Amino acid sequence: MHRITKIAASAATALTATAILATAPTAAAHADQAREGDTRPCVTLGEFLKVHRGMLMSDLHRIFDTKGHYQAAWSDPWYEPMRDVYRDYRPCPGFNQGHRIEINFDNYWHDAPGLRVYSKTARP
Repeated sequence: MHRITKIAASAATALTATAILATAPTAAAHADQAREGDTRPCVTLGEFLKVHRGMLMSDLHRIFDTKGHYQAAWSDPWYEPMRDVYRDYRPCPGFNQGHRIEINFDNYWHDAPGLRVYSKTARP
């Protein structure tokens, strides 16, 4: 009788542990949520680190979930196709608080067409 009680108790413990593990969020689930998108219209550190030189403006806006704010633009009348555009983006809480994120796009430092990231800064 003691042996049957012990086996039943072990089975109940195993079932409870399995149920708890089945409902606990996993690291993979958190990664999926992050990949699917933080859709806040602000920039996280992870999003900022994904940006690299040569990235299209449209790709950056998809990562940042916002088009940011137009800051300035430059074009040279002698070299009509050359253009620079500067845009500011708001950082999310916990990243670069009280500061701004500035991205410089241009269409002349890269072999491919379109406005592409030339530089990025996170500063006051």
